[in-house]
Amino acid sequence: MKNFILRLFLVLSLLLLTVSCEEYLDIAPEAEIDITDVFATFQSSQGFVEEMYNLVVEYGTSGHSFQDYTFGDDSYRGSQFSGAVDRGQLDNWVSQRFAYLGKNTHQGQDGDTNNAEARKRPRIWRGSMLGIRKANIVIANQDLMVGLTPVEKNVILGQAYFFRAFFHNEIMKFWGRFPHITEVY
Repeated sequence: MKNFILRLFLVLSLLLLTVSCEEYLDIAPEAEIDITDVFATFQSSQGFVEEMYNLVVEYGTSGHSFQDYTFGDDSYRGSQFSGAVDRGQLDNWVSQRFAYLGKNTHQGQDGDTNNAEARKRPRIWRGSMLGIRKANIVIANQDLMVGLTPVEKNVILGQAYFFRAFFHNEIMKFWGRFPHITEVY
């Protein structure tokens, strides 16, 4: 009886392994965005370019989110921080009790940009390579920007050229000489 159950289990397992789920994994054509649609308008082109801003590593927090500095003290830290400053308790900046700068807020430790905790911080190499690739996609597809005015097209291309150079520089800061990548890989 034990052998029968084992053989039945093996046969059923083999049957389940032969069943595929290709239909489930197939992407419907309407779910894919064509590259011509991405660069058809200024808004969609700018949306594609803006993803490069999030690939910039912010060394103070060891994260990718430098936009937090644009928040006001009340909207980001609440009234506790601004109330302490209003009362003249400026020593909180020194003790980093309320300081956002210099804190690795993702792990609750002081910020550190050396390789001691490299697994916990964002990957400069990966983020820079993704940024270079994205910038090269924009530059390679500039002929698809037919719905943009010359000024809008220059704004998009200017950001792409800037980020390609910026991310090359980020890699060279840490690893030295690096080939200039101008093609989409």
